Amino acid sequence: FREALAEKIDLAAGAYRELALRSGPAGALEIIAAPQLTTIAFRLRRRDGEPLAELEARNRRLLDGVNGRRRVHLSSTILPLPSGEEATALRVCVVSFRTHVAQVEALVEDLDAALAD
Repeated sequence: FREALAEKIDLAAGAYRELALRSGPAGALEIIAAPQLTTIAFRLRRRDGEPLAELEARNRRLLDGVNGRRRVHLSSTILPLPSGEEATALRVCVVSFRTHVAQVEALVEDLDAALAD
């Protein structure tokens, strides 16, 4: 059990590093919080003056774009924005005994493809 948990924590850290490469001041993504154990929440960065409805639609398209490739499955939740509004956040949660490096690599590939769409 300890080995499996350590592997999942390492996989989540690797996914976090990949997401961080796509965030930052000029990045497309906003990481909401560093992983606590194996869950990472992120979303598309809100554009200046962008209505909340458009941000929500873009995040939904991103979620559908990743999940539609049917190799990995992201979940979603609602989390606060810095403005105090609430918006959809996508979640990576590495807990399955079937999740290994190949699945994290597939997540990154599918995320990049969905971001490009």
